Amino acid sequence: MEKNFFRFVWRYSKREQIFILVLTVLSFPLVYVSLELPKLIVNDAISGRDFPREVFGIEFGQIPYLLLLCAAFLGMVVLINGVKWVMNIAIGMTGERMLRRLRYQLIEQVMRFPMSRMRSTKPGEVVQALMGEIEPLGGFIGEVIATPAFQGGLLCVYIVFIFIQDPLLGFAAISLYPMQAWLIPWMQAKVVRLNKERAGNNRMLADTLAESVGQMPEIQTNDTARWHLAQVSGKLFQNTLIRMQIFRRKFTIKFLNNFLNQLTPFFFYSIGGYLVIEGELDFGAMVAVLAAYKDLAGPWKEVLAYIQRWSDFNGRYSFVVDNFMGPDVGPSERIWDLEGRASPLHGDLVLESVEGGPGTGGLHAAGITLPQGSRVAVLGGEHGAREALLRIMAGLAVPHSGKVRLGGQSLADATLPQLGRSLAFVTSEPGIINRSMRDNLLYGLFARTPNASDDETAQMMSREARATGNIEADAEGDWVDYEAAGVKNADELSARLIDLTERFGLGAELYAGALEARIPPDSASDWTEPVLAARAQLAASGAGAGLSDVLEPWDRDKFNENATVLENLLFALPTDATDAIPDLIRRKDVAELLEKSGGMAELESVGWRIASEFAELVEAVTPDSAVLDGFPGYPRVEILAAGELSTQYRMNSHDKLPAAARRTLASLAARFVPQRDRLDVLDADGRARILACRASVLDLLGDREDIVRFDEDRFSPALPVSQNIIGAKRRFDRKARWRQLDLALEEATREAGLRDALMRLGLDAPAGAGGAAMTAVARRRAGLIRAIIKRPTVLILDGVGGGAGEGDATLRAALRDELPEATLIWAADAADAAADADHILIIDDEGAVRLSEAVAEPSGGSKDLTDDATGADAGVFDTASATGADAPDGAPDAPAEPDRRAGE
Repeated sequence: MEKNFFRFVWRYSKREQIFILVLTVLSFPLVYVSLELPKLIVNDAISGRDFPREVFGIEFGQIPYLLLLCAAFLGMVVLINGVKWVMNIAIGMTGERMLRRLRYQLIEQVMRFPMSRMRSTKPGEVVQALMGEIEPLGGFIGEVIATPAFQGGLLCVYIVFIFIQDPLLGFAAISLYPMQAWLIPWMQAKVVRLNKERAGNNRMLADTLAESVGQMPEIQTNDTARWHLAQVSGKLFQNTLIRMQIFRRKFTIKFLNNFLNQLTPFFFYSIGGYLVIEGELDFGAMVAVLAAYKDLAGPWKEVLAYIQRWSDFNGRYSFVVDNFMGPDVGPSERIWDLEGRASPLHGDLVLESVEGGPGTGGLHAAGITLPQGSRVAVLGGEHGAREALLRIMAGLAVPHSGKVRLGGQSLADATLPQLGRSLAFVTSEPGIINRSMRDNLLYGLFARTPNASDDETAQMMSREARATGNIEADAEGDWVDYEAAGVKNADELSARLIDLTERFGLGAELYAGALEARIPPDSASDWTEPVLAARAQLAASGAGAGLSDVLEPWDRDKFNENATVLENLLFALPTDATDAIPDLIRRKDVAELLEKSGGMAELESVGWRIASEFAELVEAVTPDSAVLDGFPGYPRVEILAAGELSTQYRMNSHDKLPAAARRTLASLAARFVPQRDRLDVLDADGRARILACRASVLDLLGDREDIVRFDEDRFSPALPVSQNIIGAKRRFDRKARWRQLDLALEEATREAGLRDALMRLGLDAPAGAGGAAMTAVARRRAGLIRAIIKRPTVLILDGVGGGAGEGDATLRAALRDELPEATLIWAADAADAAADADHILIIDDEGAVRLSEAVAEPSGGSKDLTDDATGADAGVFDTASATGADAPDGAPDAPAEPDRRAGE
């Protein structure tokens, strides 16, 4: 990267800067003519004599001549502003592209940081530097040459014009400029230093805020909220002190500028007035000089502002870039060595005189060779040496001295494509990106650089990427390295993914997520046939298993006690209805149906009774009572608000309430489920009225295809897949038997051939930020599958699969079966966990590593791990989940994970 701001600007935007400079120079003659025209209008057209005048061979009288000059003046104004418009567009685009280039270069620098530096780099500070600190540079980069050239040129044009009118007035106009040119930059230097201080404090503030947000569980369990608030307050106070100093100096500069600028008109009026009175200067020239000086103030102010901004942004650029530079930053080939991806490292893993250095528990190892394809357990080193050794062997840390070689290649000198293709490192807390489950499982294969597609938008993106030095690949293209996964295409890869998720315990999570997913309306027809087949299979198996009474089927003539009031009213949902119920009843088409059928009035009436019940409940208990958490469809805050609404309008009829209050009541009623919420707000007459409204709704719907009725043999995109298969509502008074229903549902989907489609749908489910939509066990499983599918040469497990129990032993056997040629290294919790190893690395209390041979026991072949995950050591293959999803392939419920503190 360029460390000098001007060199950076000139190196990457000289063509654009020259274009802007040419436009600037072209504008100067136009500006000068625009200054002469007012003088001609006053002296020649208005006060002149000897008419008519001849212009380009055409004679003009006084009035036509005046109009001609005025039209010329107006045309000149349009022309000048047209040039400025083109120039400003060019300035803006140049600045935006250079800002994009700078951000890209900085994040690329971060990608080349060694892991030792990454551990001391705070994400909050990096984000603050990339987003906040350099943002103003975008508006300035395009002006680096244009502003001094244009504004300085305008200044020269105005000054020359004034000197031509009268030299004395010219000297008066520029008399104070030398003082301002010296004084303002001198005062601005302190402001620049303060801005650097503020930027540094803002980075610390950003990191403090990020830490506070990320530590919410610890804050709540340790009662440290006030301490964190004090830390934030302290940083904000430092910001305030710095800003106060900046304001004082900044506005002092502004005061001096304004004062000195207003002194010049004093000289003009006094000296110019004297010259006009004495007849040494004509009045038109005096008017032109005053007009020119009025325009002169703008460019001079811009020049001074430019000097101030140059000092600020030059310092800002250096401050930011210096933090991303250093001798430890790797070369660009570390990222862009694409040939290295095609040539993964193979061979023995060798530790040559490795010294871990500070913070590694005294780690040292010499002359250790781990043959390719061997199974290696790492014992001991609980004081940090084991973790350091595993990270060094994974290429995530560089030893203080010595080398780690894989197939003769030093890992410290290997590029990221080589390391990514050859090594996999799995921990108990793998990183999860905020994308789909599929993207997270394929993350280790995102190495192929796809070309932009042929559509216009993609081609424009590609051109902009070239113009700004960014990567030209399509961000949403197909990045998957199919060769690394050992498959030919996306279909084979999906089948491989499903096989791995089923085998390594993630299938239940994907299946459960797919059941709660919704299908886009344009794909719904493809699901109708298999879903109806699964529904028929479920009905048959459910009847045989005695599950008929667990469901309440839909009947047009009956009120469904386990459905919401809104579902009972409509008995249908629009195909594109993906909104929550409060939003759904506000949709224009739904609201019209409810209004015309009388359903909206019924909702408001039921909602009023619910609000009254909540009001009585709130009066009977304290606001923090656990009783208020006993209504699944209503959060505590909403119960309190409903009670307050009822109390506020107690003396009113519900139909006299304000529109906002009536919408709240309708929302309360729309979500009400009699069997679930157990409030006495709906009697037999109320149910009958709702059924009458339903009949009206169905009449109004007629044969509309954009609405799916609940008793139709058609897939409803508005409902989750599971509800489409069940075709009824689960009974809340039979909740204890829901698990039996889930088992029957899974069997029905398998018999109907829907299992693979559901697993593919589960792969497309979002993982959430940091894996928020996944359980901790699922995140570990995802990290393991991510490593397996890219077929690494060396697979290292730290905190995963290192137990001595049958579950972890079966895991290691399965890994051997999946990756027969890979070197498998794991952190063993105890000596028994090394029984199936070919070699054992033993780390003593001093950090010394020695190699011990071991006799391998039979691995047990390639058995399904979920079938063997029994006992307290099921480990990462614990198939229990918070949602109660079943183990895949009918496996028994797996127990809790073992204690693997030694591995953590």
